[in-house]
Amino acid sequence: MNIIYREGTNQDKDKLKELGLKSYGQFKNELTEDNWEKMNNYLSTVNSYADLLNCSKCFVCEVDKQIVGMAYLVSKGNPTDIFDKDWCYIRMVGVDQKYSGNGIGKKLTQMCIDFAKTNNEDIIALHTSEFMNTARHIYEKMGFKAVKELAPRYGKKYWLFLLDIKKTARMITYQIEKSISVDEFREVLVNSTLGERRPVNNLETLSKMLEHGNLIVTARENGKLIGIARSLTDFDYCTYLSDLAVDEKYQKMGIGKELIKQTKLMTPNAKLILLSAPKAINYYPKIGMTRHEQCFVLDNINNLI
Repeated sequence: MNIIYREGTNQDKDKLKELGLKSYGQFKNELTEDNWEKMNNYLSTVNSYADLLNCSKCFVCEVDKQIVGMAYLVSKGNPTDIFDKDWCYIRMVGVDQKYSGNGIGKKLTQMCIDFAKTNNEDIIALHTSEFMNTARHIYEKMGFKAVKELAPRYGKKYWLFLLDIKKTARMITYQIEKSISVDEFREVLVNSTLGERRPVNNLETLSKMLEHGNLIVTARENGKLIGIARSLTDFDYCTYLSDLAVDEKYQKMGIGKELIKQTKLMTPNAKLILLSAPKAINYYPKIGMTRHEQCFVLDNINNLI
């Protein structure tokens, strides 16, 4: 699957309308017939997307030249009944249901946040509803905070969420994650240079690496994946730390050491083992790890005598 992210333009408005109907169509059964008709009328009007394009920066995700994800960031100075004039705000994050689970919505939201930072925005706002649970959890994980409940829309509860960019600047968090998207994994491998020694163009292999790695520790800055430690462990005797990757822009900040520490804390009785990249051979002794001279590798079973 060839995933491409780019800016959306007015030439995309018909495809964006098609995506809007696909992505928000999943909520039809959550609404009354009258309220779904109201939402559907908005989604079915091409001017809804054209008007947004004229006042926002649009980001889209393409798979095989088909738009499967979208998000819009409206700059401050465009107030509404919900959003203050001093806020920029995110609108219409939508992903084709066939491509859900690939981290596309999260990536598009992060692109909006990154653009807001370069545009010297202070506050990013958005609103979401009780029937959009997946989106709400993503926003909360990325640092957005619910600040108040809004008047009902389409007969449902809605909340206003805010992210203070200045307060959350360089907020790096570490956590254990049961799964991350292949797209995120590939990106951090490439950005760390570990991608030179990993099958970054084989998405099937990357997917299996994530599926069968049973201990994944991540480092995120405001929700963006900047480091990962992927291990295989029995949690008591040994832990093999197969992949330790930190985005080059964040290296020499102690993130790699903290990822190792968090991995070890999850398996305190187990011996932690890793194979060093050639460029990092002198790094591990500096952080207290012991070099082992008796490690052997077998790549090809035909080499076994």
